[in-house]
Amino acid sequence: MNMHPFATLALLACVGQSAVANVVINELMYHPPNEREDLQYIELFNHGKEPVDLSGWSFRKGVRFEFPAGTKLEPGGFVVIARDARAFARHYTNGNVVGNFEGKLSHSGEMITLANREGKTVDSVDYGDRGTWPRGADGYSPSLERICPTSASDEPGNWAASKVPSLVRSAGTPGRANDSYSANLPPIVSKATFASIVPPETDVVVTLNATDADGLRSVALVRATKEGDKHLTMERTGGDARAGEYRAVLPGQASGTVARFWIEAVDEKGTKRITPGENEAAPTFSILHFANTNQATLPFGFLTRTSGPTQRSRPGFSGGPVTPEPARGNGAFVYVETNGGPVRLFDHVQVERRSSGWNVHFLRDQPFEGMSSLNVIFESDRWALTEPIGYEVYQRAGVPAPRAGHMRIWENGRLRGYHLWVEQVNKAFLNSRRRDSDGDMFKLVWYGRDVIGQHDKRTNPLTGHTNLLALINALQRTGGADQWQLIRQHFNVGEMASYYAVNHLIANWDGFHNNYFAYLDLNGTGKWEVYPWDLDKTFGDFDGAPPDYAFYDLPLTYGAQGDVSPSLDRSSTTRNHRGPFGGVSWWRGGGYFSRPLLANAAFRGHFLARLRDLCETEFTEEKLYPWINEMERRLRPEVRVRAAASGQDAEDALAAFRSDMESIRRFIKGRRSFLLRELKQ
Repeated sequence: MNMHPFATLALLACVGQSAVANVVINELMYHPPNEREDLQYIELFNHGKEPVDLSGWSFRKGVRFEFPAGTKLEPGGFVVIARDARAFARHYTNGNVVGNFEGKLSHSGEMITLANREGKTVDSVDYGDRGTWPRGADGYSPSLERICPTSASDEPGNWAASKVPSLVRSAGTPGRANDSYSANLPPIVSKATFASIVPPETDVVVTLNATDADGLRSVALVRATKEGDKHLTMERTGGDARAGEYRAVLPGQASGTVARFWIEAVDEKGTKRITPGENEAAPTFSILHFANTNQATLPFGFLTRTSGPTQRSRPGFSGGPVTPEPARGNGAFVYVETNGGPVRLFDHVQVERRSSGWNVHFLRDQPFEGMSSLNVIFESDRWALTEPIGYEVYQRAGVPAPRAGHMRIWENGRLRGYHLWVEQVNKAFLNSRRRDSDGDMFKLVWYGRDVIGQHDKRTNPLTGHTNLLALINALQRTGGADQWQLIRQHFNVGEMASYYAVNHLIANWDGFHNNYFAYLDLNGTGKWEVYPWDLDKTFGDFDGAPPDYAFYDLPLTYGAQGDVSPSLDRSSTTRNHRGPFGGVSWWRGGGYFSRPLLANAAFRGHFLARLRDLCETEFTEEKLYPWINEMERRLRPEVRVRAAASGQDAEDALAAFRSDMESIRRFIKGRRSFLLRELKQ
């Protein structure tokens, strides 16, 4: 095995134990990005002058691993204990690793304990991703590094994130000196307090505590400006040079200005601490100077972004290549409520441009109303109306569906008009719906070549499609009562029946074979569910739809095994609705789940009963029209604003808006009437 010069791990029959206290837990990769859990590792470091025999030493809390007999750690040497030694060696091209440890390092933090052969604790660390622990190691690419090996491991200020790579990847410094290494522990800065949202031109008082056993030489507030970094000496207002309270005043700024700053503290030995750390996900403190004058009917959203990739990487994607994701945020998002309501700043976010708008990816500890990612889009006037209505119907039916709404958008100071915002279906979505985010989740895409290609895996990329393939094969092999037993065993029957019922209510013809997420709860119920996505072609819309969108007669057999295209079935009373490319543009042969489930007599009974119930309770003019009317009231004045921003004629835009709203109401009435007639038969 090739030995790295910094990792002098060797085998020795017997080494004295006098230097055991010099072996420390030195680095943790507890949350690799891109769900590469196989790249988790723990690094030990011997900062003493004697070799240490690790034979029989073990990790007993957090994870489990015992060093084999004859394992020695040389002075100044490192040893890496990996969750998957082969995966680690492939990624880091470093063969000096032992493993595999059992268990998994928690993403949210836990106690890790190293014990000697007698079972006595040598070192331990109760790391975390809250409080004063560094955030940069929490899935953003860096590892969690110990700064000073001779200082306490239970002090969060003795840990920092390793350097941030330019693109997202599992980084860190396994087998070599830490990026954050210091022979002397730097000053510790804590309890930084200031107002994050202030009126324009208002001075901001910043206070904090700073401590250092060697004494503090200086504490400065450094403000980033267009002219360069400006240092402002902080005044000590209490305590002494070893533990003091400090204060500085930042000058007010014009409305809309985001002021970014950090703290530099230097001790008497010249050791410097920068807070927040340079490798943090949010490497500065941020203050927004803003006056909320929003009296509109919609909230405002201000996006600022620098240049960057136009597509975000998605590990586990089953299709073609994607552009790597930048590891650093490239902008800020400001959300302004109406009528003088709250103003919120989300700094150091990733604002990703897309053809119809933007994706905003928030920091993990600073989500937007529980959402980690937000789609801000405007694909067409009608789709901006039908999508939120469709998600509302799913939610009323009890189907987990994305939240959606509207806001008026500015990008880099330019007014863009009102946009639709839609919550991204991801782990944060699962958590907020009380689903286990460690489950398997797939996004259905129509353009894949086979089962795997059409199921883009969004979680647990390393485990593949085994569970999905087994289920689909079993559904195809069975029928009747045996198939129904399989369906009850593997599906949340109530949720699936409600999902397909709403598909029929809103004529979501695209949502039987495409444009939904399939989720398997691996650690709880063991059952599958489906969640809707991309509801543009609903409420009578399809390729080549007539101007009145009067597509009320999607048949109740649609999506099931045995359903036949009206163009092939001359006896069908269903309207043809031919599309621009020939054929019946809305008809598809169903999906991997819908074909067997909707054709199974027992499940179909549940589906039809649920459809009838929703037609009588939720999908009615009395229930939906007030909600739709309120949305129309909020958007009507925004249509003029958007028209002005995009160079449209305002009256033409309003006429199209009124026409779209009326066609949606007509669809609800016409579709419900059609379904009730069909259900009576």
